[in-house]
Amino acid sequence: MPGGGVYYMWRSCLLFVNITEIVHQARAGCGMDPAAFAVQCEQNGCDGIVLQSGGDGGRMDTREIRDIKAAVQIPVTLQIPLEETVIAAARQVGPDKVILAPEAMDSADGGDLKTAGQKMAEAVRLFHQDGTLVSVLAAPDVTAIEAVKYSGADFVQIHTADYANAEDSRMQDREIERIYTAADQAVKARLKVSAGGGLAYENILPVLKARALEEVTVGSAVVFRSDIAGLPRAIEEILDLLD
Repeated sequence: MPGGGVYYMWRSCLLFVNITEIVHQARAGCGMDPAAFAVQCEQNGCDGIVLQSGGDGGRMDTREIRDIKAAVQIPVTLQIPLEETVIAAARQVGPDKVILAPEAMDSADGGDLKTAGQKMAEAVRLFHQDGTLVSVLAAPDVTAIEAVKYSGADFVQIHTADYANAEDSRMQDREIERIYTAADQAVKARLKVSAGGGLAYENILPVLKARALEEVTVGSAVVFRSDIAGLPRAIEEILDLLD
């Protein structure tokens, strides 16, 4: 496994949650309401929560997001696509931070990001007017990192999905090296660095060696683990890996 750069000994762990799915589970009687779930995350050591919303035809669950913000002290981040209606709704909610994502939010392909240019810069400007920090989800690609730099964003969130989905050790080594290179490029561009996308208990450690990494976002792995071990234990186990 190739080596990373200089990295911090302490990082924030943010739990990524699809709020639409949680609402559906709560209504079906097989889960807790979103605010109660967020409180559980806070009580068990998560440094923040990342909410993805707007999955049903672009509609954002603004009421649920406000309820979550009122229930917790940890920062609440929204991950949203570069769509005007969703951006407007997010500004009304007033998150602590937003993660702007290309339209193909589940892909590590930076193609959408590279062509977003002016649209992305305008979104950053609007959120900065509100006093909201802005991160941009970007492929581990030098051109994508440059696009984030010129947008004026505060953070780049390096998309780790290709690394997480690598089929063998050779591909995994190649992808982790791309992540390290992207982190180096982000530091040179004076961007703060976070990472997320498919990270789990068994693959997160190499990513933690990325230079200047301040935050990691984990999601499905912790939620799935909580079905077996309970949410407190699932969060404890991922936090132990970050120590």
